[in-house]
Amino acid sequence: MRSPAFTFLLSLVALVTCGLAGWWLSDGQLSALFGTPPTPPGDRLYTSFAPADVRKIQISVQGKTAEFVKASGGWQASQPWQDRMDPRAAVGIIGFTLGMRVEDLAPTGEMHLA
Repeated sequence: MRSPAFTFLLSLVALVTCGLAGWWLSDGQLSALFGTPPTPPGDRLYTSFAPADVRKIQISVQGKTAEFVKASGGWQASQPWQDRMDPRAAVGIIGFTLGMRVEDLAPTGEMHLA
């Protein structure tokens, strides 16, 4: 014989779960439940920033890092040395970043993280 209390408890859990999923879905995404979905191929990788808002550029290649900071007098290299940066180079790097598009997706199992 089934217990009405147990049935009520299961119904309540299902109602709360569906309510939360509906609430997150009404915000237009379920990333709180399943994680952020990958950017589809052909779409821009970065779309949510304006070039004027960039205050720091960090570039890493083969274990070496260069860091550039936007100061009141313009762009300055802060690592690995202190020097001025050509503002045209900063505009070029930011423009390149904004223009990047996803070409293909790699399944998680095929990625070798070092």
